[in-house]
Amino acid sequence: MSGWDEGAVFYSDQAQFPQGDPAAADITRHSALRKFKEFLRGFTSPTGDFPYRESLVHNRDHVTVAIEDLDAFDAELADRIRKAPADYLPLFETAGSEVLASLRSKVAGETGEMEEPVTGDVQIFLSSKENCVSMRSIGADYMSKLVKIAGIAIAASRVKAKATHVTLLCKNCRSVRTVPCRPGLGGAIVPRSCDHVPQPGEEPCPLDPWIAVPDKSKYVDLQTLKLQENPEDVPTGELPRNVLLSVDRHLVQTIVPGTRLTVIGIYSVFQASGTNNQKGAVGVKQPYIRIVGLEQSRDDNTNGPSHFTLDEEMEFKEFAQRPDAYAKICSMIGPSIYGHGDVKKAIACLLFGGSKKRGYQMVSV
Repeated sequence: MSGWDEGAVFYSDQAQFPQGDPAAADITRHSALRKFKEFLRGFTSPTGDFPYRESLVHNRDHVTVAIEDLDAFDAELADRIRKAPADYLPLFETAGSEVLASLRSKVAGETGEMEEPVTGDVQIFLSSKENCVSMRSIGADYMSKLVKIAGIAIAASRVKAKATHVTLLCKNCRSVRTVPCRPGLGGAIVPRSCDHVPQPGEEPCPLDPWIAVPDKSKYVDLQTLKLQENPEDVPTGELPRNVLLSVDRHLVQTIVPGTRLTVIGIYSVFQASGTNNQKGAVGVKQPYIRIVGLEQSRDDNTNGPSHFTLDEEMEFKEFAQRPDAYAKICSMIGPSIYGHGDVKKAIACLLFGGSKKRGYQMVSV
């Protein structure tokens, strides 16, 4: 019986995944969190530095992670991120917050003693060099998985407040309960009954006794975008398609309409308003993509002046010295249209011509 009376602590590591999925059981939530922390703290680039650890120190609210780096560190973990991002991405962000807290030095508290620094939430942005998927090929097979698409942002909504945790108050017994909200455009699942046990002679709580307390709930910024297919990706004779996007936290107000984007997100669904009363539409949901990473196209010049390389500038200067530059430019305008030489010359003059105009008090117009 020696050893049974020691003050040891025993625990069982619960997988928290369905038993029918053996691949999901290989990586438990506890081990996945530990591997995420090891990746952020110890991953080294080919140059020998620690890119993600340094990024957390300089940007304490977000960090961009390349899926290729995660695949090189642990292929199984990267595969779970691709197939079940809604389950593993919150663990990744939790690991980022814990790693950031461990990297920061202790601070003096109110009592003068050294205390652990208080860090906020860390948002994980994902990036990938994989090929983009066409909007027309996205279907039910991509549900709840990572997808990468490209297009042009054609609309952006105003910033809204999205609740992450809703505080509920029972109207009868005044008990308080906090329920989490689904990320993206999903809402909270409010229980129908109160878990308060009535005392003898006390009136039990009725059904649906909960009311939301906005002052005690937690919120994040949310914005919706509409992404349209690139013109070169639209088949001949077809109209361009678009998809709804949702961005939150640090991705809000980073995109303006007209910008070419390459986005990575989770293909999800939500219940659109006005469809609850339709017969047979209970299981029909509206698809959208919850963005976890985006990148603007490098050739997009909507946010500022054009930037050309030295080789391109030399090519422009050589073309300007050609004696047939004017005729060459006119021939490049509408090459599939025969004739109309005067019209093409007029368009060339409008493209490259013009005079400097000054208005009142020599103000440039």
